[in-house]
Amino acid sequence: MAGQVYSVRFLWGRSSSRIQTFTVEAGRRAVVRFASVLAFAETGAYCALQVAETPAVYFVSTGPNESAFWDLRLTAYPGETIRVVTGGGDLAWHIAGFYFADDGGRPPDPVDTARDIVSPMPVEPRAFSGP
Repeated sequence: MAGQVYSVRFLWGRSSSRIQTFTVEAGRRAVVRFASVLAFAETGAYCALQVAETPAVYFVSTGPNESAFWDLRLTAYPGETIRVVTGGGDLAWHIAGFYFADDGGRPPDPVDTARDIVSPMPVEPRAFSGP
């Protein structure tokens, strides 16, 4: 059960080449809800966003003053990171979301990675009849 919630900017900045990381503290949970990037001048400038070591967004500029925005819902648990990697040109970025005081911790994974067995899905009525 999540406790107190904070809306926060996890990462933001401007650079031509940088790695910026936010690590989730013990007893907290981060949910990334928004990401934006603005390329100022160069073609080929790039920005990559990773949440909990999972690639989430990859942007490559095709010209000056190009921007992009994403509505996301990605979770990082205690000890996991939110990371931005930029290069190739002058970029600005902003990564925001919610930072929970987490009373429950990380839920179990739906896939048993030790045996590669997927947990059963709940049974839902079929919306159609057919073969």
